[in-house]
Amino acid sequence: MTGAREGPVAPAFAGLRAGADQALLRVEGLHKTFRLAGSRVLRIPQQELPAVVDLSFDVARGETFGLVGESGCGKSTAARCILRLLEPTAGKVVFDGIDLAALDRAQLRRTSARVPSAGGEWRRRCPWSGSPPSK
Repeated sequence: MTGAREGPVAPAFAGLRAGADQALLRVEGLHKTFRLAGSRVLRIPQQELPAVVDLSFDVARGETFGLVGESGCGKSTAARCILRLLEPTAGKVVFDGIDLAALDRAQLRRTSARVPSAGGEWRRRCPWSGSPPSK
């Protein structure tokens, strides 16, 4: 698979640790802003809604990571941006040394096949999930 390999990086973003360039997943300064349409008739100007502002973290191999926060704080939007289901407004996502923004759709599909599905795997093993285990 081709993709832009990353070199060493200093932890310039809050949330990144020293040695973050060796992390399995590195998110740097992730931003996502949604544009809300205005109305000329009602004289409502176009507005911008910031959903994720300056999110940075790294996850090393073998680590467990949880993104927690209040309802509506942008957790799902951040996850969608990391997986490129939504395009981030700004920031960088590097998975296993590959800058995901540099990948085309086919390359991204091959790379995302390597990412474990937390929901699917967890539900198969979790006795409290309420759904029968899949085979």
